[in-house]
Amino acid sequence: MHLRLPTQLTVFVRAQAVHAGGTLELRGQVAIGPALASAAITMLEPVQLDARTWRVSWFYPAQDPTFYVYRDGVLLGSTQQTWWDFVLGSGEGLVIEVQADAGRLPVSAFPARLTLCWYAAADAEHYRIEEYVAAAWTLRAKVRDIGQGYFTWNTRPLEDETTHQFRIIPVGDNGNQGSALTFECLMVRHPDPPQVTYSYSDSTHAVTIAA
Repeated sequence: MHLRLPTQLTVFVRAQAVHAGGTLELRGQVAIGPALASAAITMLEPVQLDARTWRVSWFYPAQDPTFYVYRDGVLLGSTQQTWWDFVLGSGEGLVIEVQADAGRLPVSAFPARLTLCWYAAADAEHYRIEEYVAAAWTLRAKVRDIGQGYFTWNTRPLEDETTHQFRIIPVGDNGNQGSALTFECLMVRHPDPPQVTYSYSDSTHAVTIAA
């Protein structure tokens, strides 16, 4: 289950969903798996310390455990404290996972940004990078062409479960614009688990799964 709030932080712990108020986006599950469900990590409501910093805390019933804290699938470190402070960039969304088992791999974390790639256009002096926002194309950056031949550019952190559109426009040194190269992407970093039903036939011994 995923609980959504108008926020920008994502917290993962496997099997138990939790939520919090404030200006974060929080999703939860339990961190140590069903085999240790009696000693599950419980995520607590995060606390905003300043404009960019949030303290994420958790409860764990066992004594003197070591916790392993992951951000976007990357291990930040280990601690015996039951909290960790995170700094968010503007509009950034994080996947935070806390585990009490050093041997357990973190859940998959997918980037919040797109990397736009394109080849050089003939006679281009620079490229306009625009994003479609609120029914209008908005300039995000200008990238100069100094003979690279191939270009990449990272977008801002993008909202999840939303289709985003970008375009690259070559501009000559005379100001004339060439044909735009357009990009469209549905951002689904953390899809909801599928809602399915199961049925078993005694006669055919078959299991039917329906979505």
